[in-house]
Amino acid sequence: MKRRKFILASASLAAYGLLSKKALGELLAPQPESISEPYDDNKVVRVYDRRVSSHDFAGNTVYWKTIDVGVLRQMLAKSLTEISGEKVEAKAWRKILAGTEKADLSGKKIAIKVNFNNTIRDVHTTLNNSPAMMGVLAQSLLAAGMGQERICFFDCSRPFPEDFRKEVRQYHLDQISMLGAGDALPESGQTIFL
Repeated sequence: MKRRKFILASASLAAYGLLSKKALGELLAPQPESISEPYDDNKVVRVYDRRVSSHDFAGNTVYWKTIDVGVLRQMLAKSLTEISGEKVEAKAWRKILAGTEKADLSGKKIAIKVNFNNTIRDVHTTLNNSPAMMGVLAQSLLAAGMGQERICFFDCSRPFPEDFRKEVRQYHLDQISMLGAGDALPESGQTIFL
């Protein structure tokens, strides 16, 4: 039983006393297989490697400067190939973003929501997303055929830390967008399912 149907069935059973047997039977009846939910093929993978950071949590180091970029690249590649079922990272991105490993991503755009909830405090002592992850992620997308000018990292509720911008630019990513609260964030009226 899929998660969505389980939740629906559980709620139905909880309300059993309020529903007629006919209504309950309709809720629990098998659905035709031809109807597809937009997230039926979702997967979650967990990739762990203790070597990714040497952060000591004692306040002696800036957490985002302790990340081993090589290990982080390996972790991203492993997660992409596990999620997609492809053996090559670039093909994995194409399959994930366009549905086929042969897709052309050069005309696609991607916006990646980062979370800077802690940056209202000192960005050097609080844990947030890291410039290393943004750099590795952007480089991986470029290798799959996406253009730099079509990649945007953003957080609409917090400013984008200037130290992070500088660090990401060191990955030779001069054309990607990094936007935060107060910046001119693009808007769209479209609903997009990934």
